[in-house]
Formats: sequence, C-alpha cells, structure tokens
Amino acid sequence: MSAEKKKTTPFGKSEGAEPERFIPDGMGMFQRNVKRMGDCALAFLAMLPIAWLVMEPWQRQRIRIFLDPSLDTTGVGDGMQVSRSKIVASSGGITGKGLFNEDLLTQRSNYLPEQQTDFVFSSTTEAVGFIGALVLILLYMFLVFRMVQLSLRAKDNFGAYIILGVSFMLMFHIFENIGMNIGIMPVTGIPLPMVSAGGSNMLTTMIAIGLVLNVNMRSARRSI
Repeated sequence: MSAEKKKTTPFGKSEGAEPERFIPDGMGMFQRNVKRMGDCALAFLAMLPIAWLVMEPWQRQRIRIFLDPSLDTTGVGDGMQVSRSKIVASSGGITGKGLFNEDLLTQRSNYLPEQQTDFVFSSTTEAVGFIGALVLILLYMFLVFRMVQLSLRAKDNFGAYIILGVSFMLMFHIFENIGMNIGIMPVTGIPLPMVSAGGSNMLTTMIAIGLVLNVNMRSARRSI
C-alpha cells in the first residue's frame, strides 16, 4: 500500500508541519563580530596617516597638546583643562570631600571649565573620591556586560546587532569621557552617559536603552 502523499504549500513545506524554530548560535555570532571589529580596527589604523594630512591646523594642535599639555602656551586651552582636571580628580583622595563641601575646587569660579558636562567625572571624583569613582565605573561595566549577554540571547542577528551597537556606543562614550578627564584621551565634547548635564544626551541614551529592552522582550526565553 503506497504511503499517503502529503500536500505541500507553495513554499515547499508540507501542510501541518511545525515551523522550524530559529536557534541562535550566540557564541559563533559573537566570534564573527569580534573578527569583523578587528578588521575594522586595522582599517582605521591604516587610515590614520591620511587623516592627519587632511586635518585642520587647530585639530593637529589639539592632538599635540594631548601628547604634551605644556605646549598650550595660552593657559586657557585644552592643556589647562587637562591639568586642572587631574588636580581636581586627585584632590578627592580615597573617600572624597563630600558632595556639598564648600572646600571643593569646583566651587571656585570657573576653576574647571565645563565641569558639569565634559569634565563631570573629575568633579564627581573630587566629591566622592576614588571609591565612589570606582563604584561608578563598575556600574558602567555591569551595564555593558549585561547588554552583551542580552545580545547572545537575541532571536535574530538584527536584534543582536542593535544591542551590540548600543553597548559599544556607551562603552566609547564612557572610555572617551573618563579618558580625557585623566589625560589619556584628547579633549572632546563627548558626554558621560546618564551623568553629564544635557537633555539631548540623556534622551539619546534612554532611547538606546529602550531599544535594548525591546529586543530582549521579543527574544527567546531561555536562561543565560
């Protein structure tokens, strides 16, 4: 007796068959992404000499001052900002001077320009000290690490890329802002997420985190 033929749909699948479930290869996707980021980093390094040639003179001078703050002969430029930022951050000691202490250097008139935006990490470190700054950095690290975890449980590559993009955006902002406060990165206008003053920065960060939560809400429910 011949077997009963199954009816097929226009897409080649038999009727009544269960739809195939997408099982994400989290670790494999993560390794591929790391390789791609490594290729992008190499391409970026290869473009640096060309970027130096097309820079404006004031842009080159900013990089020179970053490498040697003493080259700032004006006393009011990036060299002064970095020097005072280091002084403010180190003056807090281990436990800090206190949030409402009148002896804070940042309470002086314009001692550290842009202390509420670009140099908010130094002014915060002066108030809460090394321990408080370390707690802030650990909280940021936990946030980024958690986002990477969520990217591994996304149900498709697009969702994983959204989460990874947000996590690397936050990581870059955190590293650049803290780095320029302690003198290991050039001074730019990049804010510290959820700490620097400014409505547009806060709004952008909240929208980005909302995208991460939205992707996670639609991901496969499995433990990590």
